[in-house]
Amino acid sequence: MHRDKFLKLYQHGRRDFSGEKFYGFDLSGVDLNGAILRRVDFCEANLSGADLSRADLCGANMIKANLSQAYLTQANLNGAQLADSNFTNTLLSDSSFIRSNLVQANLFQANLCRADLQGADLSRANLSGADLTQANLKSAILDEAHLEKAILVDADLSNACIRFAHLAEAHLCRANLTKARLDCTDLRYAILSQATFTYATFRAAKLLNADLSQADLTRASLQYTNLAQAYLEGSLLPPSALPPSD
Repeated sequence: MHRDKFLKLYQHGRRDFSGEKFYGFDLSGVDLNGAILRRVDFCEANLSGADLSRADLCGANMIKANLSQAYLTQANLNGAQLADSNFTNTLLSDSSFIRSNLVQANLFQANLCRADLQGADLSRANLSGADLTQANLKSAILDEAHLEKAILVDADLSNACIRFAHLAEAHLCRANLTKARLDCTDLRYAILSQATFTYATFRAAKLLNADLSQADLTRASLQYTNLAQAYLEGSLLPPSALPPSD
């Protein structure tokens, strides 16, 4: 289907374009609010500034697509292929990315408040400065991801893989990191107050000047991790991390 035909059909009321191929289309700034685009091929398409709010993009192929500054509030991207895609400054609040492929995606300063990223693969993704307040990241893969200065307040990261990731100055107050794997992760100057780390692993993690006040680290593995310069007031530590008694 050609671009002009697609837009004309949409303007005349058609909403279901499931399975169509729009490879490389320039749809920047286009209004596709509520469109049904399941399994659509948007590979390398330009959707910057487009309105895809409440759109159904389940299983879509959007590898290397440009969605910078687009609107995808309440969009369904479950199982979508989004590797190397660009979501810079994109509005993605209340959207769903369950088991989506976001490897090396650029989500710099994206708004992902309350987004469902359960089981999504965000390996090597750039989430620096992104807002993930109350996001669901259960069992997500964030290995080697960049989350510097990201906001993850009240986020659920239980069972997530966050190894060799970069979370310097990130804000994870009250986040749930039960059974999360944070081995070799950079958490310098991060705010982790009141966070839950039960059964989490922190092997060789960097916690210089991290705020772990009132955090629950009971049963966490802190092997080769230095807590000496972390802020620990009111935190619950595993026996192995407590100073020796006199």
